[in-house]
Formats: sequence, structure tokens, C-alpha cells
Amino acid sequence: MSKYISKNGGSVKKYQTGWNLPTTSIDSVAYDIIFLVLKESKDEYMEINTLIRGIENKSKHYMFVYKNDRKSLMKYIKIEHRSLSKFLDKYDKFGISKKDNRVYIKFMEEYLEGWEVIENDNRIIDNDDKLYI
Repeated sequence: MSKYISKNGGSVKKYQTGWNLPTTSIDSVAYDIIFLVLKESKDEYMEINTLIRGIENKSKHYMFVYKNDRKSLMKYIKIEHRSLSKFLDKYDKFGISKKDNRVYIKFMEEYLEGWEVIENDNRIIDNDDKLYI
């Protein structure tokens, strides 16, 4: 969103108040790039720093504008989502695990086939397989 301001009848200045694209569009680009990086990996798990380097390499031709400053995709993720792991946590297709003080990311598509993901299921099942609503 852009605004125009005039100071004392002087020239009109243009400044940017947010991103040059809707955040949903940038999120979609980020998802697609992360998906490609993980699919191209030969390893089952990818260390998060390796994933970040892969994202930076794949997205170097993308530049997003935030308040008249050019930002990379990783800067966008940091500004809008606070971290890559918080961005990935929003999606069921990415698994996050920690081992030996390192964070690993896994593409979970093969593991989710045939499963139904239930969000906010308020039902409780006890040890006797009785369902309480």
C-alpha cells in the first residue's frame, strides 16, 4: 500500500507502508521454493541451515519490497513469521525434529498419504476406546 504526502505545498513523496505483494502470495512462493529444495534433496532429513542456504539460492532472483526497502525471501519469513521453523510449522507437509541440538526438516508427503489430519478435535478417547464428546 502506498501513500502520498505533501509537506507545506512542496513535492509529493511516495513511501511504502507494507509489502509490495499480499503476504498470502509471498507465503505461496516461499512454500513452493521450500517444497522444491526438500524434494531435490537426496537425504531424508535436511538440517535447517542447509535448507536456508537452499532457499536463498533458489529465491535469489526474487526481491520483495517492504517500506521502500528490498528484502529477500528469508528476510520476509523472519519479519512476518519470526523464524523459518514457525513458518514451516503452519503446514502439515513439513516435519520438524531436533537431534543433537540441531533442527532437521523433513518433507512428510509420503507419510501423510491415507491419513486425515484433524484440527481442533475436542473429542477425547479413553483407554477403553470410548469416545467422549
